[in-house]
Amino acid sequence: MNYSAAKKKLETLLAGMKRDWQNYAADPDASKRAIHKKADVINTIIQYLNAADRHIALLEGRNIEDQASTYIRDEALETAVLDYFALNIPNTYPLDRISDFCKALHKTGQLDWFKTQFKFYVAFKNITGFKHGFYSFLGTEEKQFADGKWNAFNWEQQLFDHKKKNLNGKNHQRGDTPKTGYGSI
Repeated sequence: MNYSAAKKKLETLLAGMKRDWQNYAADPDASKRAIHKKADVINTIIQYLNAADRHIALLEGRNIEDQASTYIRDEALETAVLDYFALNIPNTYPLDRISDFCKALHKTGQLDWFKTQFKFYVAFKNITGFKHGFYSFLGTEEKQFADGKWNAFNWEQQLFDHKKKNLNGKNHQRGDTPKTGYGSI
């Protein structure tokens, strides 16, 4: 199977979809959401093909450095992170920073792990109420962002443990008490 050719076709399709999305800017939100969903699916497939291509290259003993450097920007992920940290202002520095962050994680093969971590980080922090600052969440470029709070814990496990504690009715922290429709219990 020629992963590179399939990837090229999908990249072309994705570019066409992005042009379509710009053309449909005046259409209802439903059209935009449908296009974003399709773009997300294509991005996922491209990432899978990139990973498969890297594995095949390793098996064949080819140099994978060039392939790892080709990163297709995941605008949906970048926007989700910026929105979560309320950085949806027209400021290019956070956008450049998250883009550099995603490129670095792509090169080290950790971008998929970050996506999983981010999903559970948001769920955990929405329950507990505390979240880190944007820059401490990402970490430092010098350490390839491995020192960021996104990577400090297995956030899926943290969420599971937190929910388990609450289900058992012990270790309620301040603000963690169950709520009824008519105030606190």
